[in-house]
Amino acid sequence: MTEPDVTARPPLWRVVVAVLSLALTALIVLVLIPRAARSGWPEILSSLTSTSPLWVGALLVVAALAALIDTAGFCRCFPGVAFGPALRTNTAAGALSAVVPLGSTLAVTLIVTRMRTAGLRRSVIAAGTAVASAADILTSIALPVIGAALLATSARITGGTAAALAVGAVLGLVLLAAVGALAVNRRVVAALLERAQGIERGFSEGFGRSSVDFTADGAAMHDESLRIARAGGGAAVWLPLLARILQAAAFAALCTSAFGLDVTVLEAAAVFALGRLLTLVPLTPSGLGVVETGMTGALVALGADASGAAAAVLLMTITQTLFPAAVGALLLPTGAGPARE
Repeated sequence: MTEPDVTARPPLWRVVVAVLSLALTALIVLVLIPRAARSGWPEILSSLTSTSPLWVGALLVVAALAALIDTAGFCRCFPGVAFGPALRTNTAAGALSAVVPLGSTLAVTLIVTRMRTAGLRRSVIAAGTAVASAADILTSIALPVIGAALLATSARITGGTAAALAVGAVLGLVLLAAVGALAVNRRVVAALLERAQGIERGFSEGFGRSSVDFTADGAAMHDESLRIARAGGGAAVWLPLLARILQAAAFAALCTSAFGLDVTVLEAAAVFALGRLLTLVPLTPSGLGVVETGMTGALVALGADASGAAAAVLLMTITQTLFPAAVGALLLPTGAGPARE
C-alpha cells in the first residue's frame, strides 16, 4: 500500500470547505476572542509578548512530554511498532487533525498506511484504530467530567451553578461507566452487530444488491480490540488522558504563576479540562478559535484579568497545538513506514 499523497490536488468541495473553515477560524480569533476577553488586541499582545522565555520553554517541554506519553499509548494500540517511527507517525497524523480542515480522515489514512507498511495484520490495524478512537472519545468525555467536578468545588461557584456542575460530573461518570460496560460485553456487541446486519441486508435488498456479512469480522475485531485495550493495564486507554492532565496542570501553573491571574489552580485546570469539549465543535479544525474563545470567557467570568487570560490561553494554543502541528508537518514528507521492534 502506497503512502497517501497529502500534496495531491483535493476535490473542489474539499477546497471550498477548507477555505471557509480557515476563514471562520480567522474571524473567531480576530473578533470573538477580544470580545470574550473584553479587551483589545494591543493589550492582549502586550501581555503575550511580556511572558518570560523560561515559561515558553517550560511549556514546550510539556508539549514534548505530552507527545511522548501520547506515543506510548499509540504504541500500545499497534503492538510491535517501534517507538521512534511511531512518534513520527503519530505527530504527523496529529498535525493533519489539528490544523487541516477535515484532516481527521487524512490522519487515519496516514496511520493505516504506515501500519500496513510496518507489516501489521489488517485485523490488528483495524482493532488498534478502534482502540485509539475509543481512547480519544474517553479523554474527550472524562476530562470535562473532571473539570466540572473541580469547578463545582470553587468558592466562586455557588448555588444552582455549583449543583448543576456536580450533577453533570456524576452523570458523566455514570455515562462513562455505562458505555465502558457495554463496550466490553460481547453479547451486547454481538446483538448490535446483528441489528446492523439486518439494516444493511434490508438496504441491500431494497437496492437490488447482494448483502455482505460483517458480523463475524466485527466480532473478531471486537475481541482483538479488547485484547489490545487490556494489555499493559489498559495503558492504551489512560495514557492519552494522562497527557491531557499534564497539560491542564501546566495551564494552571501558567495562569496563576506566569500571568498572576486571580483564579485558583483548580479553577484554571477546570477551565482547561472543560475547554476540551469545544474541540468537538466541527466548525474549525480541532475547534481552533472556538476553544480559545470559550476558555478566555470562562477565565474572565471567574475574575481573571482580561488581557492576561487571553494571552495565557493563546500561549497554550501556540505551544501545545500549533508548535507540535508544525513539527508534525515537517515529518509528513518522511514517508517511511514505521519499523517493527
